[in-house]
Amino acid sequence: MQNFTEYLKEFEQTIVLAGMKKGLFGKVRLIHPRPCKLAATNFGKKMGAEVDASELMVLDYYGLLKPSTGLRVAFDRFPIAVICVAFSTVHLSHIKELNEVLIFDFLTFKNEVLRARAFNDQRHRPDSPASSL
Repeated sequence: MQNFTEYLKEFEQTIVLAGMKKGLFGKVRLIHPRPCKLAATNFGKKMGAEVDASELMVLDYYGLLKPSTGLRVAFDRFPIAVICVAFSTVHLSHIKELNEVLIFDFLTFKNEVLRARAFNDQRHRPDSPASSL
């Protein structure tokens, strides 16, 4: 896989934004202007602060809401309804349709996102005995 940061940027531009514009994914959600708690974690730092886009939207990486640069400019102090694309709704069929080149490294990329989010930790699995702690 190419550099994670480079893949992330290309993924957000050619898959997420293009798919959102085509109506393949995205739902309107009420978003508050405060950064979420995950933004200050290692996961938040790895995923970056913003999606480079003028559209008013957020990208939900398993609870980390990553706003677009356009949304950061528009935010004031009150919640705003914007399109939210959940990372988990992006499928291989979308990638094949939007940017076939990225399909080869998508599963490696997704596993890296999950590893960074710590979903490989037993405490985060609902069927794990540790999850009831």
